[in-house]
Amino acid sequence: MTRIAFIGAGNMATALIRGLLNSGHTATSIRATDPYAPSLDAMRALGVAADDNNAAAVAWAEVVVIAVKPQMAREVLTPLAGQFTGKTLISICAGLPCAFFEGVLGDVAVVRAMPNTPALVGLGATGLYATAAVSDAGRGAADALFNAGGVARWVESEALIDAVTAASGSGPAYFFALIEAMIQGATALGLDSDTAKQLVCQTALGAAQMTLSEDASPTELRTRVTSKGGTTAAALERFEDGDFNATIQAGMQAAYARAQELAAQS
Repeated sequence: MTRIAFIGAGNMATALIRGLLNSGHTATSIRATDPYAPSLDAMRALGVAADDNNAAAVAWAEVVVIAVKPQMAREVLTPLAGQFTGKTLISICAGLPCAFFEGVLGDVAVVRAMPNTPALVGLGATGLYATAAVSDAGRGAADALFNAGGVARWVESEALIDAVTAASGSGPAYFFALIEAMIQGATALGLDSDTAKQLVCQTALGAAQMTLSEDASPTELRTRVTSKGGTTAAALERFEDGDFNATIQAGMQAAYARAQELAAQS
C-alpha cells in the first residue's frame, strides 16, 4: 500500500486522512508531522504515526502531501530540498504554483490540488493538475486520496486551477451565502429559525442530488418546477430583476482574478 506522509496535520489534512482510512487505507501506511502537540495527538488517536520530523517523514514516504499554510511553505520546505527524487508531492497550499515547489525543492514531481471545505464531511470537490514529471502511480495516488473524501477531476493546464478555485474552491461560501439569505427570508415570513434552516438546507441538498443523478440539465430541472404565473416564477423573476445570473458570474470572475493575483505574488 502506498506510503503517504502529510506535512501539516490541520483540519484539511485530518479530513483527507479520515477519507483514506474510511476507504480502506491502513493507518500504518500514513504518517503525519506538525509542530503542534494537539494536532499530533489527534493523528495518533486515528492510529497514525505522528511527530515533528519532516525530513524523516519525507524519507519514509512515497507520496508527500504538503498541507501547511501557504505563507509557511517556503520555511517548511527549504530544509527538505533535494529529498523528493522519486517521490510525488501533492500540494493543497492555495495559490502556490508548481514552479514554486520546483524552485524550492529542485527535482520534484508535483500534483497541485484545489480541494474545498466540504471534504471535512466527506463531500469535497477537488481540482487536480500534474506536472509532466508525475508518474501514473503518482496520479493514481492523488485520485485515491481526493476521491476518498468526495470527487476529484483533473484539468489539462495549471492555469485552470484558478478556474477551479472560482467554481469549487470558493464555491461553498457562495452556497452558504444563498442558504443564509433564504433562512433569513423564511424567518421574516414567520418560520422559526430551526425549521427554516432544516427546510432550506434539505432543499439545497435535494436540488444538488437531483442535478447530479438525473440526465436533465439544471435549466430543464428549473423549468420543470416553474409554472407560468406561479410562485416559483414570481421569485425567479425578482431574482432576475437584480441580474442574479450576471451577479453570480461576476463574483466568480472576481475570485478567478484574485487567484491569479495571489499566484503571481508567490
